[in-house]
Amino acid sequence: MGPYDFSCYLRLSDLQEFQGCFSWNPRTLEDRIRLSHPRYCVNDPSTWPRITAKKLDESQAGGYNGSRQLPSGIAAYDDDIMKQLFSITGIPDDYTDVEYRGSRQQVHRFFYRYPFHCNEAGYVRKVSEIPANEIEKYKATRESVPSASDSMPTLVSPHIIPPPTTGPATPRRSHPSTEHEVAIRVIVEKMNRIRENMEKAQKLREAE
Repeated sequence: MGPYDFSCYLRLSDLQEFQGCFSWNPRTLEDRIRLSHPRYCVNDPSTWPRITAKKLDESQAGGYNGSRQLPSGIAAYDDDIMKQLFSITGIPDDYTDVEYRGSRQQVHRFFYRYPFHCNEAGYVRKVSEIPANEIEKYKATRESVPSASDSMPTLVSPHIIPPPTTGPATPRRSHPSTEHEVAIRVIVEKMNRIRENMEKAQKLREAE
C-alpha cells in the first residue's frame, strides 16, 4: 500500500518526521516535502511526513495557537497541533459525494484534509490512526474531491460549527448551512440602507 508495512492501521507515529523547512504556503510546502521524501504522493497518506509542534512553532512568532489555517491534505500534524486547531474551528457539517466501488457515498471533507484525526463520517478519531480500508478509499477518491487541500477554508465562525465530537463512524447526511444566507441578508440590508440614503439626498436636493 505504500512505503510502510501495515496491515490493519496506519498510525501517525509510523510516519517519518518532516525535517525540511516548513512553509505556510501549501504549494511551497508540498514542493519541499517532495525534495526530502522521494516516495511522497499527496494522494497517499502513508507517504506523508509528520509535522511536529516544534517545527510549526519555529515558523510562527509566539508559537502556533490554532488560529491560523494549516496547509492541509498535504502532510500530517501532531496531535497537539490538531487539538489547538479543532478548539478554534470545531468540525463543520461539510460533506462531499464520492464514487467508490460502484456507489455514491457521502464523505466528510475533513477526512481528506486531516485523515489521521477525522474519519470519513466527520468524527474526531480517538486514536490517530487510519484503518487500511480507509487508506484505500482515500487513495481511490481523493482526486475526485474538489478543494481537498489548500483552497478550502479551515477557519469558520465558531458559533456556526458544533464542537468536536467522538463517536462511531456512522454516515450522516449534510444539513444546509445558513452561513451563506446570513451573508446575503447582510449585503441586502446594506444595499437597502444605501438606497434609502440616496433617496433622502435626492429629496433634499429637490426641496432646495
